[in-house]
Amino acid sequence: MASNRKYNWPVLLEEFENSGLTQTQFCKDKNINPRYFSVRRSKHLAAKRPGFAKVALATASSNPTTGITIEVGRCKIQCPPSLSVHALAALIHSLA
Repeated sequence: MASNRKYNWPVLLEEFENSGLTQTQFCKDKNINPRYFSVRRSKHLAAKRPGFAKVALATASSNPTTGITIEVGRCKIQCPPSLSVHALAALIHSLA
């Protein structure tokens, strides 16, 4: 019967990245199932990638001076119409 091992996956994956070994050789040396390792590594790499937010542009025909409203989930940021492009870019950069 196969043993159920608990690994510290972030540490193990960092060790793999620094090892210079192929994934197959690393798994063989550590006695890890290569397919399971690959799945865990893919999930780990996907979690490290920056995500994207869905953005929709709504027109406010009744009051065009309302500025920009950014909504993501329950977070809502209202920017005045006088906000410069550089200030908006700085805000987005600081939130990223």
